[in-house]
Amino acid sequence: MKKMLLPLLLLLASCSNKVLDEPPLNYSMLPKYLPMDSICTQVQDDTNTVVDSTYKDYDPIFVRAGKYITPKKDTVALPMGALVSDRWMALHPFYKSAWERYRKELLMANKITQSYYDGAKAGEIQYQSEILRLRKLAKRSWLEENAIYLGFAGGIVAALLTEYAVVKVSR
Repeated sequence: MKKMLLPLLLLLASCSNKVLDEPPLNYSMLPKYLPMDSICTQVQDDTNTVVDSTYKDYDPIFVRAGKYITPKKDTVALPMGALVSDRWMALHPFYKSAWERYRKELLMANKITQSYYDGAKAGEIQYQSEILRLRKLAKRSWLEENAIYLGFAGGIVAALLTEYAVVKVSR
């Protein structure tokens, strides 16, 4: 029994196969998180800082081009345009600057998103190649794939040799 224990332990030890005994990738392809606040300062979008309730507001009045005759019979050439309220005139530069700021922020956000996407794509390519490498590492060898057939053939050969030896000894 003790003589059988050592080959049995060697057989069990040879069956255990560690595929991943090395550490995974210890780096990230993604750039560090970059919040929008670190790129540009956030501005309060409160219109109360620009105008207050004293400004009157009304719909624009559109003026056609032509001549205006005053009550004193003077003529004034009128260009085409619109008459707007004081409130609208005060808010117009505020909205224009906000639009320009939001356009720049959108461009920065698109660049940041593109850098994150490029990093994720590079990481995916790296991990896919790592998966292929690990698949090649885990692929069974010819001996591992055919060990059952070799063992079966070896058992038949051992049985035939035993039978042959018993027949030779018994004669």
